[in-house]
Amino acid sequence: MAYERHRADVRAVVTDMMMPGMSGDAMIAALRARGIDVPILAVSGADTAAPLSAGPGLMRLAKPFTPSQLLLALEQAMRASTPPQAPPPPPARRGVDG
Repeated sequence: MAYERHRADVRAVVTDMMMPGMSGDAMIAALRARGIDVPILAVSGADTAAPLSAGPGLMRLAKPFTPSQLLLALEQAMRASTPPQAPPPPPARRGVDG
C-alpha cells in the first residue's frame, strides 16, 4: 500500500466512493482495519444518503463541488478528527510570603 511508504507525510485522504475494483467504503474499511486513522473526505456524485463507514474525521462531499467547498470540507474533516486540546493548567499559586 502506497500509504506505508508515505505514512509521515499523509495528513488526510480524499477518495471517490465509486472506483473501479474497490468501492470507497471498502477502501475506508481497509484503511481503518490497518489502523490508519487519518481524516477521510469521501466524494461522490451518487446518492449521498447511502451508508458510509462511521468514524471521526470522516466527511462526505457531494459532486459537483467548487475548490472552496473542497477545502472547507477537508478542513472540517481534519478538525473533526483532532481531539480537543486540554486547557492549560492554571498558574501556580504563590504562598503569602511570596
